[in-house]
Amino acid sequence: MKHILIIDDDEDDRTIFCEAVQKIAPDYNCIVADGNSCVAIINGMDSVPDFIFLDIHFTRGVTGVECLAKIKSVIDVERVIVYAGSKNPKIIADFKSQGVTEILIKPDSFQYLCDCLSVIFNSDKKVDMSIIKK
Repeated sequence: MKHILIIDDDEDDRTIFCEAVQKIAPDYNCIVADGNSCVAIINGMDSVPDFIFLDIHFTRGVTGVECLAKIKSVIDVERVIVYAGSKNPKIIADFKSQGVTEILIKPDSFQYLCDCLSVIFNSDKKVDMSIIKK
């Protein structure tokens, strides 16, 4: 079983994301966290998540970049995908300086989210979904 960790402070976004994961990959385990609880959640997992989807902005506590630094201090993760409502060049540059190369701009439809996740889950190469047009 693969483990997907979605780190986002918006409960609705997390719910929709996990519903999409269950639709396209029902054998994947979707785990949710916010920026403040992400390290505790990771420390409680039996294995390193196969994919981490990380929002850029949190309404309180740490930033997405700070959260990534905390994650990297406790585990060596292969695939971190920035999961953002917009593509802010400065913030994206901050993530890229920490080795993140995959970006998924939050799709405006459930089906498009499913399509994007399917591409990511079925690719052994890193995919920048921000450049794929509908």
